[in-house]
Amino acid sequence: MKSHDLFSHYSLRISASLLAAATSFASLSSFAAAPELAVDFYRQVTSPFPSGQIHQKNLEKTKLRESFEFSYLVSRNKRQFWLEAKDIVRDVQLSKRVINNKTKETYSVLESHSLWLYLESDKTGQKNWLPMLEFSPTTDDTGLAMNLTSSAIREKPHWKSEVLITLPATSRFEILSVKDSWAHVRFQAGGSLMGYVDINNLLLKVDFASFILNSENKWIPIKYREGDKLIGTQNQQIPLSEIKGMMTRPDLGVVSRINDQMKTLLRQHLTIIKTEAETWNVSNLKGHGEVFWKKKSNTLTNSDTVQGLNNDQILQKEIYSVAFDSKNPNFGIISANGIFMTVDGKSWKQLKQFQNQNHPVLITNNGELLVGSQRSKNQGKNFEPFIKWEILAKIIEEQTKAPPKQLKISSLELNESIVKVQVDTGTKKMVFASRLNAGSNNTWELY
Repeated sequence: MKSHDLFSHYSLRISASLLAAATSFASLSSFAAAPELAVDFYRQVTSPFPSGQIHQKNLEKTKLRESFEFSYLVSRNKRQFWLEAKDIVRDVQLSKRVINNKTKETYSVLESHSLWLYLESDKTGQKNWLPMLEFSPTTDDTGLAMNLTSSAIREKPHWKSEVLITLPATSRFEILSVKDSWAHVRFQAGGSLMGYVDINNLLLKVDFASFILNSENKWIPIKYREGDKLIGTQNQQIPLSEIKGMMTRPDLGVVSRINDQMKTLLRQHLTIIKTEAETWNVSNLKGHGEVFWKKKSNTLTNSDTVQGLNNDQILQKEIYSVAFDSKNPNFGIISANGIFMTVDGKSWKQLKQFQNQNHPVLITNNGELLVGSQRSKNQGKNFEPFIKWEILAKIIEEQTKAPPKQLKISSLELNESIVKVQVDTGTKKMVFASRLNAGSNNTWELY
């Protein structure tokens, strides 16, 4: 049975559960009608624990204002916590050029602030502040640098040279050249102001790189930067001057401000799980001063009572891609602003590592899961890379005579033991094929 036939069959099975779901929800009606709602309040929006709980009507009486905050849910060493967006730097904030994820239109980055970019359209020349999350870096842009502490710009590349100016933290620089441990820079907001700064004091766009395109037009996977060189996965050293392009990690955030409460350190690397824009209410609560809280509705929502999604809820979402196991129709996977999996045909569990992203999904004949470029052999417990981007990028460049502007999987298709992957390069779509049983030694060919 084909996957779309299975999904139609599955939809019919789902309707049988509507009566039971309605009965279950009706049993909650007395709680939903509770006249008073107790809500948590916090000293700061990033506080990991509430300072207390009080009835919402008491907070309403002393409400001062509303506060709109951007926050990141991040993880490090298996610990998850929230940080304000202004405390983290991402790859697009150190880019000179970006591409819109939907329209594919390219822009020059003039400024960045929190989760906003001030952009100039290459197509129209118009300048606007636009949400950062709508854009990705272009691969041909080597990017900018940023100081995370106040930095002295010197006339010459040595410590005894005259200081031209001391710039505050999070200033952006264009790197003109690198000599030993000194970077010759142009201050972005200072027009023709140029000088030298210790490169070890700077955060570079290449610090976000997962792959770089070197002077020989080869894509090399990267571990980290060491001074004026990048260290590859084979411990090769690549001078910064040889970098022609790069692919960066969109889920990497670098701490730009120390947070003692969350125990974060300057330059610390964090994994960004999700972004949230929230409206917080601010009230003056006796004994606590200003506190932050969110309104609760008098209606009990599904998210308050159910972990994961049931059949009815999953069908209400906008589905991007769906697949079922041909041997077990109760085992399925759906991409719908997040990746959800069912093993019992009744409840859908979100695979947290994919956040709220959409990816093409596929279940192979032997029950393996393919989600974008990742593969799981144990029903979603662990995922590993299935596609070697450096190989695909090399093939694309050989065919198009230019490095790809982006690498995004558009679709997955299985034909017996051959998996076909359609890749959007930013300028065209290309299909690659590989044998599924090749293990980690996949050989990819242009289809």
